[in-house]
Amino acid sequence: MLQANVRGNVIYNWPVNPYRNPHSGRNYFKFASGKASCIKYQHRLVAEAFIPNPDKLLFVKFKRGDSVEASNLYWAKNCR
Repeated sequence: MLQANVRGNVIYNWPVNPYRNPHSGRNYFKFASGKASCIKYQHRLVAEAFIPNPDKLLFVKFKRGDSVEASNLYWAKNCR
């Protein structure tokens, strides 16, 4: 069992399974425990952990390419 910790929100003893979206090629993780599950993309986890979001924007976008580094991500109002 792995533990996930994003900004102090600890999910104890949830198996973390990495997957790759065949359409976009981006990595995502599925957190599952019993019947409850949650899917989050790798770039979103990085943004939630390292990029402030004081305006509570909903989308994470890439500045250049698709490098999943905090310096290459930013919060946005829309997905376009």
